[in-house]
Amino acid sequence: MQGVGMFGTPACVIPYPDAGKACKDGSECEGLCKAAPDAVIGAEATGTCQKDTHDIYGCYDEIKAGVVVGGMCFD
Repeated sequence: MQGVGMFGTPACVIPYPDAGKACKDGSECEGLCKAAPDAVIGAEATGTCQKDTHDIYGCYDEIKAGVVVGGMCFD
């Protein structure tokens, strides 16, 4: 159990076995393929696999087919 989101709501957070692995697309990960914070949308890049089931809070971009695509912001 861990507090998640801006209100720290308790949730069961499950780590992904491939957390932090280099990726070029979400199909290579249990979760998302996340871009580095300084990645440029539209550029070719390698990302890292999402660390756990709740590693979606804040703002991030994704890597799809080796290209940085606009992501999401979740509170």
